[in-house]
Amino acid sequence: MKVAPGSPAFRVDRPTVDSSGRHIELVESVIRGDRSTLVMRLHAARQLR
Repeated sequence: MKVAPGSPAFRVDRPTVDSSGRHIELVESVIRGDRSTLVMRLHAARQLR
């Protein structure tokens, strides 16, 4: 990544599952903190009855 040890970074683990629920892929990404902006939008989940 060509950054100094201890530099800010963001790690993302993204699993992919098939239609039966079986895990078929896991992507692990590390994103440099000095070259990105993280935006998160959170929505309240619908309550199940």
